[in-house]
Amino acid sequence: MKKDSRLNRKQVEVLQDMFARSLQGDSMENIAKSHGISRKTLSLWKNTLHGIQLHKEFRLEHSRESSTSIFFDVLEAKMKGGNMQALELYAKIHDMFPSKKQEIIMETKESKIVEEGLTEEILKDIDALLEN
Repeated sequence: MKKDSRLNRKQVEVLQDMFARSLQGDSMENIAKSHGISRKTLSLWKNTLHGIQLHKEFRLEHSRESSTSIFFDVLEAKMKGGNMQALELYAKIHDMFPSKKQEIIMETKESKIVEEGLTEEILKDIDALLEN
């Protein structure tokens, strides 16, 4: 099955059952067997773009309706208070971060202040920073 394949109604129902049963600790093997398919087939369906979208929608809906609403109430209160860690956690839960990893490269310039002393250029930079 192609990654961008659209799932039919039966496949969608099987995946929705899998999402719900997985929360209760049921294995993909048992879920697939109960539907008369292989675990590999179930995995292929789950990993299509449509399956990934269905899983995202399921997680979002479950987070709204489940007994973990207290968790989300606390998380929301912390986000409203400006807690950056709470905002980051919310973004991770709801797949708001880009899926690709990004590399951040930082360069450091070595200063020769100890050897050369404070130059006129450095003093001007410090003055400019202090004025802002």
